[in-house]
Amino acid sequence: MLTRGRWTWQPRLNVPADICLPAVLCPACQRIRDKDPHHLLRVEGASAAQEKALRALARRVERAESATHPQERLVPVEGDDGAVAIGTTGPHLARRLLSAVRRTWKREVVVVRTNDVETRLRWQTTKAPRAR
Repeated sequence: MLTRGRWTWQPRLNVPADICLPAVLCPACQRIRDKDPHHLLRVEGASAAQEKALRALARRVERAESATHPQERLVPVEGDDGAVAIGTTGPHLARRLLSAVRRTWKREVVVVRTNDVETRLRWQTTKAPRAR
C-alpha cells in the first residue's frame, strides 16, 4: 500500500470506504510479475542439499528484510547450466543475502565476479590431502 509516498504492508486506515482508489501495482510486484530481477545471485557447483539450504536461507533473509522494506523481495528465476539463481527486487536484499551466504558458508563459497546486476559465486569442493 502506498502511504504518504512510501510503500508499506499496512492498509490505509484514514480513507473513507466510499472512495474508490485506483489499483496500483508496486514496483516490486511488477518485477516479480515480469520475472525481471534487479539483482541476480548465481551460485555454481552446489549440490541438491546445498541448494535447498541456500533457498531456505534466502527466504529467511527475505522475511527479515521485507518486514521493514516491503520493496525488497525475492524474484523467482530459473537457474541455467546447473547454477542456483536467486533474483531480488532491490539492491538491499541482494547485499544482505550475499553477506548471509558468506557468513554461513565462510570458506565453502567464493565470490567469482560481481557487478551492478549480478553476483556469481562458486561452491568450493573440499579435496582430501594428497598422500606423499
